[in-house]
Amino acid sequence: MDKKDVFQQVQKQMEDKRQRAETKAQLALDFACKNKDFALLESERRSLVFDMGKNLFLGKPVDKMQSRMEEIASQQALLLEQMALSPDDLVPQYSCKVCNDKGFVDGKKCKCFVQATNKILSDNSNLCDTNLSLDSVVAKNSTQQDVVDVFKKYLSALPKVPKCNVFVTGGTGTGKTHLVTCLANDLLKQNYSVLFTSSFNLNNLFLQIHLAPAYQKNALFANLLSTDVLVIDDLGSENKYNNVTEEYLCNLLSERMAGKKYTFITSNLGKQIQDVYGDRIYSRIFSQKTLLINMPGKDLRVERN
Repeated sequence: MDKKDVFQQVQKQMEDKRQRAETKAQLALDFACKNKDFALLESERRSLVFDMGKNLFLGKPVDKMQSRMEEIASQQALLLEQMALSPDDLVPQYSCKVCNDKGFVDGKKCKCFVQATNKILSDNSNLCDTNLSLDSVVAKNSTQQDVVDVFKKYLSALPKVPKCNVFVTGGTGTGKTHLVTCLANDLLKQNYSVLFTSSFNLNNLFLQIHLAPAYQKNALFANLLSTDVLVIDDLGSENKYNNVTEEYLCNLLSERMAGKKYTFITSNLGKQIQDVYGDRIYSRIFSQKTLLINMPGKDLRVERN
């Protein structure tokens, strides 16, 4: 999902929350004003608010007006109690008391806006566990610890890293997917949009795009191109489709590199990528814009069992 779409979705959510709170309060006030005594007090209260503002502007005293306002508030509270209401029911109860569900405070995004954004980004990321983090990694060996350290430096340097792509190769069960997922999660927490896909699912999507009518192709390809971070897991494990896999993968990598988007790839293949996918894809993965990481070692999942 494009981050602009996410922000628009969050803004719509905030507007809806704010409108619901204000509508609920207005309905309660309308109901209370059906009581003639309450309505008269409310009319007097509004008139006093206007007069107090006028006097404050002119530098005139408002003590008597303030005392009368307090009397009105007490009388209204008694009437509201008889109607099974409270003064709070007449005031919009916003879910965020900091920004009153506007999403911004002094021109900056409120914490509630950031949290709502992260929730949508997380829900659309396809990451299996969004609680993972580089800080929570317990390295099983020195290789994993070295990779964690490299990823932390990479993360701290963003967005000024010269290498947009990360290619992690190594044997089965060495921790490639886990560590890349931790890196992607940490980016997600920094408000980067993330999309995780296995090479198998990506390849099937390529086939779907290839077979789709021309007017649908761009829409199907859009998420792959627009997401800030694309994670392709286990490249080389899929069954290649002739005239599909290499062509669409090459196009995807080229477009993302041109757009300075981050693409993280894990694979059991190293330079064998060239034999499997050809020179064009090899040159894009093993380019100067790629951080290359090798994780040799035994299958830790087998050892643990």
